[in-house]
Amino acid sequence: MSEGIVHLNRKRFSLNRLITETVRDYQYIVKTHTINIEVHSAASIRADKEKIRRVLINLLTNAVKYSPEAGKVVVSCRKYKNHVIVSV
Repeated sequence: MSEGIVHLNRKRFSLNRLITETVRDYQYIVKTHTINIEVHSAASIRADKEKIRRVLINLLTNAVKYSPEAGKVVVSCRKYKNHVIVSV
């Protein structure tokens, strides 16, 4: 990373499964918010799974941190043309 080079370990995996596992693990730690998942379609992607997991955890952490009164976080995943859109 210090050289400006990011190594990616791209493999095909189920994004839906990764979201479900990450939310389940995160929900175990965070008790102040309920995290709901809305999956609109099955999504299989080719990407670096661990880097995507870290991004999801960062988004969940920010959602909880910056919405202390909300009590609920929604993670959504849907396909749009040749893309997958994940929102928190």
